[in-house]
Amino acid sequence: MRTATEVKLDSMLESRRSAVASYFEGVATNLRVLATSPAVRGALNDLTIGWQSFGFDRTESLHAAFITGNPDKADRAKLDDGKTGNFYSPAHIQHHPWLRTVRQESGYGDLMLFDASANLIYTVAKNDDFATSFRAGPFKESHLAKLVKVIRDNPEAGKIVMADFAPYKPNG
Repeated sequence: MRTATEVKLDSMLESRRSAVASYFEGVATNLRVLATSPAVRGALNDLTIGWQSFGFDRTESLHAAFITGNPDKADRAKLDDGKTGNFYSPAHIQHHPWLRTVRQESGYGDLMLFDASANLIYTVAKNDDFATSFRAGPFKESHLAKLVKVIRDNPEAGKIVMADFAPYKPNG
């Protein structure tokens, strides 16, 4: 026979389990909407063209424009125009304000766009992982890189892939 305390604890556990499941269902729905959004597809296309307009110094150039040269060191996401001098800046100016708002309204720590080669070509927050390769760069062993690899190796429209929470150096 169960005690009143055990019944109460079971009830609390079930309530929390339900809340967590509901949260992740909401995140999955939000991600599906974003993934199929013409605005996100346009941003990915435009930013990919901008990314490709750099030579071999993409990481150095984009870090100089959006990280080390950013006038707002405390909130790098505020910068719309990094003045890169190529196709990346107009694409960033066009898409960054909306993506920044999506991040804020959704409560996400960041929004990231990867190209087909696992390069992080865009991120709202502009942490140190921005403009790096997740196949060969400094974060290639991170849990995020492993998740990117799973998605690249098994592309499936509409499929949401999640991983356990883990410390991630660029986010502190």
